[in-house]
Amino acid sequence: MDNWVTERVRTTARRRLVLWSLVLAAVLALFALQGRYLYNFAFGPFPTSSETLAGIGEVRTHATPFVRVQGEQVMETGIQEITVRKRRGRETSRGVSANYYALATGGRFLIVKSNLGGTEFEGELVPMPGRLSGELFSSPEMAANKQHFYPFILDTSDYRSPGYAALAAFAVFLFFFLRAAVPAVRQVRNPGLAPVTRRVATWGDISTLGPALQKEFGASRMKLSGWVLGENFLVRSRWLSFDVLRLEDLLWAYKHVTRQRIYFVPVGSRVVAKLHFVDGQASIQAKDKKLDEALSIIHERVPWALYGYDEELQKALDKHRDEIVRGVARRRQHWQAQMADAEAADTVAG
Repeated sequence: MDNWVTERVRTTARRRLVLWSLVLAAVLALFALQGRYLYNFAFGPFPTSSETLAGIGEVRTHATPFVRVQGEQVMETGIQEITVRKRRGRETSRGVSANYYALATGGRFLIVKSNLGGTEFEGELVPMPGRLSGELFSSPEMAANKQHFYPFILDTSDYRSPGYAALAAFAVFLFFFLRAAVPAVRQVRNPGLAPVTRRVATWGDISTLGPALQKEFGASRMKLSGWVLGENFLVRSRWLSFDVLRLEDLLWAYKHVTRQRIYFVPVGSRVVAKLHFVDGQASIQAKDKKLDEALSIIHERVPWALYGYDEELQKALDKHRDEIVRGVARRRQHWQAQMADAEAADTVAG
């Protein structure tokens, strides 16, 4: 039977699953809209005859624009594509990136944009750019023979590169999708598998702790950017995430200030409280005074923990965490012994 902790875990996991599923559906819809390209990417280039070229009406909607065309003769048009490279607004170099050839096939000419000669080309059939058309048919003689040219050109640029890039991006997305969705499915089915549920279970009977955590979460007035500071716990319950940390397990806490600049001009600062626990950590962003108040409360409740930033301590925590845990445990035992001695002394005095 669910308690507050398992119910929160199940709810947030279900929300994450729904959100990632919607994103996946949107990505698949984008791929579906590119069905024509994907078909050509997978099965092209398609051998295309002059008869097929002559029968093309609107090249933008032609089913198989990724083609291989064999011609009888190729001629240079003298038109080139020049690429200009600039740096900081100034030209650094320029060079010929492509030539335009006239490929004779079936009694007409197909303009081919390519870096290579020959009589066989493969690429994508695209509408003839207006600038190219104006330059190609600028003379009266060429304008009179315009009907002998196809109204589209063959661009031999790498047709599949965008497809490979899209597939790589989809593979990366799929990795993150599975990384998020698989745990979410498992946690919806069994909230006990969630790290936060396993952590709470180590503290005692989760069916008892659940209502206590819910009560503490609702009663607390100290709220810090999604985190709630209670008497014994630090709880974060957001729309897509849920976490619980026990204050007595705190190892180290400090405040970190990052100065923010725009073009070297200070525009403010970002203040974050970093809290490292035996079995987790929290990063809390809030106003400076609010964090000071929270850290003061935490210090009163967990006086044996370490406070204040120390670079050597950061290195030790990264490399020798177990030693830090044992050291803080000894501090706690020492503090508890002192409190016991003080209480005994008060009892005798009384």
